[in-house]
Amino acid sequence: MAQLKKARHEYLERVKMFMDKLEEADLFNEQNVARVCIHEAGHTLILWFLRGSEKFLEICVVPDPDGDYDGYTASEPRAESTRSQMMAEIACYYGGKIAELLFCKKSIGHGDDMRQAKKLARKLAGVEANPTIRSARRQVKLILDEAEELAETVLIPREKMIKKHERPSGMAPCQIGSDHSQEKAAGEFCWPAAPTPL
Repeated sequence: MAQLKKARHEYLERVKMFMDKLEEADLFNEQNVARVCIHEAGHTLILWFLRGSEKFLEICVVPDPDGDYDGYTASEPRAESTRSQMMAEIACYYGGKIAELLFCKKSIGHGDDMRQAKKLARKLAGVEANPTIRSARRQVKLILDEAEELAETVLIPREKMIKKHERPSGMAPCQIGSDHSQEKAAGEFCWPAAPTPL
């Protein structure tokens, strides 16, 4: 119990230092928050509308220690997946990049997403490809291209939905999970639980 209390106190001190740093240096950058919101909205729309996607849990934009903002979109992972479900998961990794390209004309926050997409594509190619390295690389590229196209088929027709969520000013304090049982730290933004997919 004492360790939990100490950890909580240290976390709150870090949040306070971060918020003080924002006020002093005026590091709050509304354009960056908007970009992160667009990026995370792209992932979320894939989860909502692409058949075979994992169940959406939450989306949050959080301050990081550098005075910048970052985001994450959480979904409920599966123990095992079919090929189409794995393709939907890879497409979800492309959602943020494509949303940023649609609205910001460039994407700067997709590096980790692409690493995860390639990792999953390699896993899928290992199941599908014949054993030669050249063939496996070609198969990974084909899988990634197919997943990117899947993401585009979801996001391009839904540009207005992404645009609607670009500003954090209308967001409520962030909640953990869809049951809204715990509030998150100051400076975080969150969308409410997902609507039922169409």
